[in-house]
Amino acid sequence: MATLLYRLGRFSARRHWLVLAVWAVLLAVLGGLAYGVEKTAATDTSFSIPGTEASEGLDLVEEKFSAGANDATATVVFQAPAGQTLTTAENAGALQGVLAQLRGIEGVVSVSDLLAPQTPMVSRDQTIASSTVTFDGLVGDVTPEQVEALQAATDHDAGPVRVEMTSQVVTTEAGHTSEAIGVAVAALVLVLTYGALAAAGANLLTAGIGVGAGILGITALGNVVSLSATTPALAGMLGLAVGIDYALFVFARTRTELRRGVGLDQAIAKATGTAGTAVVFAGTTVVIALVGLSVVNIPFLTQMGLAAAATVAIAVVVALTAVPAFLKVLGLRVLPKKERHRDPAGLRAAAESDDHALADLAGPGLLGRWARGVTGHPVLALLAAVVLVGAVAIPVASMRTALPSAENDDPASSSRQAYDLLVQGFGPGSQSTLIVLVNGDDAAAVATAAGEVATRVQGLDDVAAVLPGIPSADGTAQLITVVPASGPTDEKTSELVRDLRSATSGTDGAEVLVTGQTALDIDVTDSLNDALPVYIALIVVLALFLLIMLFRSLAVPLLATVGFLLSLGASLGAVVAIYQWGWLSDVFGVAQPAPLLSFMPVLVVGILFGLAMDYQMFLVSAIHEQHAHGRRPKDAVLAGFRRSGPVVVAAALIMSGVFVGFATSGDQIIGSIGMALTVGVLADALVVRMVIMPAALTLLGDAAWWMPRWMQRLVPNVDAEGRSLEALLAAGDTGATATATAPATAAEAAPSRADSPAEVPVPREERRHPVDPALAATPHGMPAEQRVARVAADLPLGIVGLVTDPAGHPLAGAALTITDQAGRQVARAGSDEVGLYELPLTAGGTFVLIVAAAEARPAAHLVAVSDRTVRHDVRLVGNASLHGVLTGADGTQPVGGGVLTLLDVRGDVVATTRSDASGHYRFGDLVAGSYVLSVLGESFRPVAQAVEVGPGADLAVDVRLSHGGRLIGQVSAGSDGRGVPEASVTLVDDGGAVVDSATTDTGGSFHFDDLSQGRYTLTAAGHPPVATAVEVEEGGHREVTVELGGPRRADGGPGSPAAR
Repeated sequence: MATLLYRLGRFSARRHWLVLAVWAVLLAVLGGLAYGVEKTAATDTSFSIPGTEASEGLDLVEEKFSAGANDATATVVFQAPAGQTLTTAENAGALQGVLAQLRGIEGVVSVSDLLAPQTPMVSRDQTIASSTVTFDGLVGDVTPEQVEALQAATDHDAGPVRVEMTSQVVTTEAGHTSEAIGVAVAALVLVLTYGALAAAGANLLTAGIGVGAGILGITALGNVVSLSATTPALAGMLGLAVGIDYALFVFARTRTELRRGVGLDQAIAKATGTAGTAVVFAGTTVVIALVGLSVVNIPFLTQMGLAAAATVAIAVVVALTAVPAFLKVLGLRVLPKKERHRDPAGLRAAAESDDHALADLAGPGLLGRWARGVTGHPVLALLAAVVLVGAVAIPVASMRTALPSAENDDPASSSRQAYDLLVQGFGPGSQSTLIVLVNGDDAAAVATAAGEVATRVQGLDDVAAVLPGIPSADGTAQLITVVPASGPTDEKTSELVRDLRSATSGTDGAEVLVTGQTALDIDVTDSLNDALPVYIALIVVLALFLLIMLFRSLAVPLLATVGFLLSLGASLGAVVAIYQWGWLSDVFGVAQPAPLLSFMPVLVVGILFGLAMDYQMFLVSAIHEQHAHGRRPKDAVLAGFRRSGPVVVAAALIMSGVFVGFATSGDQIIGSIGMALTVGVLADALVVRMVIMPAALTLLGDAAWWMPRWMQRLVPNVDAEGRSLEALLAAGDTGATATATAPATAAEAAPSRADSPAEVPVPREERRHPVDPALAATPHGMPAEQRVARVAADLPLGIVGLVTDPAGHPLAGAALTITDQAGRQVARAGSDEVGLYELPLTAGGTFVLIVAAAEARPAAHLVAVSDRTVRHDVRLVGNASLHGVLTGADGTQPVGGGVLTLLDVRGDVVATTRSDASGHYRFGDLVAGSYVLSVLGESFRPVAQAVEVGPGADLAVDVRLSHGGRLIGQVSAGSDGRGVPEASVTLVDDGGAVVDSATTDTGGSFHFDDLSQGRYTLTAAGHPPVATAVEVEEGGHREVTVELGGPRRADGGPGSPAAR
């Protein structure tokens, strides 16, 4: 995939104006469809699930009573002035005027007369009354013109009479102010991250293209299909967040490549191939999670998930096409001003210096201190993080859910004030009435059953009133209205619905269904609560599967999944505290504490899962890459943190900024989802991924990346980090041919990871400077990697690859044979001078590839071939070995812990080991050839010697180590023996070669260390020079004093030198 995206990024950069023009045309077309086509479908504000008892009951009410049980309605509430009633002539006249205006609205089939003697809807004190307006059709059938007429008739008082109205057909558009807040926060973070205003603006613009295309598409669809009012707002919220983040990842990688001195087009293409691969993987996880909402089989939730998934998919496509185009337009303006005019060589040197810096892997600044603190005290960091997230998650234990009602609306809104007036005049149960439908074939049996049901219902708890049954025209059905004593979202009402169904089950002679809008809402809530554990289980399984493929590890996926559950708990816990308990409700504009939205937890699970996998991939994959490149576990965490930490923090701040804008929108549905995602993103990115994961990986060490060998063979190898592209470009194939580098699933699943170079990441310095020049140029005049790509492209079906020795050098003359699983030979070939082989096939299947060479141990691999040529590289293991014993100079005392290094003739280190407590050491899997064995033992003199290892040999080489001798002394002059400072002392061996020299200190002292056993001549230059012969034994300690006389006299008298 990385190579395909590389080519797409290169095309988008080179044809940038064409790409941007295509996006402009697409936006124009979608805009025309969204606002140039007549809207024939209204926004759907209802939430229902087909197949529930309440839903089936409403359908029967519609059928039996022709009462339009599912038709859209509005409730208009009137209140008399203080001290008056609605029955006075003036007030009744004003009230009837409003009712007449409502009856004149097109599509209204009935307006109840609230003062009619047979069906009065007036409170006992006659100060509050309500009228029900019924439209011809469902909520989605009500046109915007009808809604405007309804609002016009009720948005002002009727003389002295107060008028309020509540209805599902009246919706509040949400998201525009919220999106503006999110964009402002994102812009600030991007400017601080990039240090370049143009880059920040381009990043926002590309995100705007994606979210604009998504919203316009949803709006166009909403013209002909009834969509939920929440659908476009949710899609916009998520599309804006991921759109900014995905563009950020590509922008950041492009800047990194430019700083390495790479040309603009190549930097953009490489960023698209590497960061773009990560974007595709991350976007796919979000899309899968959102589409997975359909498994709960709830239509409105499926609709919301699909719309949001489509917007995320568009954001991915924008990141892979429009972003590279904008990067080309920006050019070097994507960098801060101070970096734009540096020469490529200077940029490359700075980048390489940064790449190889080991003194401070975590880097400077706050994030560097953060990383060092987490890895330096992993147990404390892990415990503190888990306690923090766990504390925020505590309120989840008391979470309650319900569908929204006017009870939760803004207290200043007309719908909320209408609700409050109805509760004041008729009690809370007036807003949660339940319908018990008695249905059968025989009218007499139905009447008997209805009487029995009414009797049973009156004795139940929380029943305020039971109204007389209303029979259908043919008497085969009766409606019994039950008024609860509690409101629609009260838990007592939910319990009453269950009690009603239990009490009326098994009624003789008729079918009994508990229905009505309140029962419908309760059924939806119960269905969503039942679906939540199933969906969480599905998400957990999906997370484990994806992460095992990505990281080829067991511990990392388990840690990531547990971390996701912790983030989810913190997310829902915070929302319970704010929206259900009422903490900080004034700060976040929560009108009134109430149960959470029924579908909010399911939505948050899906969205947060996708975002959590983003952070997991972008941060932990960097740690994984550093570990694969040979860094120690702790160093890998620090280095990976340094590379990806700032981008992850910026992405999390951007997403949380977008979400918190929606959290403060005042809309209950969008606000609660925005708050849950804000807390979830911050908890997951800043606590789980940047504290818990690094701390756990540090504690686990190498065990974090372990996976059983049998599982390695089964799990496909997903190159989500684009390493294949890195290796291909490092080998010189700037064309990045996709055919040859496509991973072969079964080929990647070889019996041993060490046998396959495709699974052994090459250190960056080796990618820049290949170990063997033969890999960079061949007698055919092209790089070896490019030859492999060419052969793979020309071979219709087969297996191609490179054969290398254990050091990674090309291995010519290797014999390769393919057999089927029954052992029958299918094809055979030999590797050429650069280790290249090709094995043509006539049909696909799973084959055994057997490789043999004189210089190495034979190997066998399973390779699966489908309908195209696959690549399978083989790194053979040597068949020779070298072993021996380290001892002291006497040859009897073993030396343990000695460091032995084996170098080849090029001076490259082949292997390193230590001697055990008995002095034994061993190097295995060696290729026959000449080596240099270097030995270093503590307090012993270093030893190096040449060894020749024959094919298949098990060579024994014992090494004796010796301690160096020590010579100390003093240069003195005069009879008092005072030391001579700054005298020059030279030590010469028995062959006349200078071994070392020294200058005496202020007391005339000098010393020579690490001397071999033998005879030396010590020369001291003072007044006249003095030469003295000394003997040094192995490990001995010899002291000598050199005396200097005064200036030499001509007669040889006093003043001549002496030594003792």
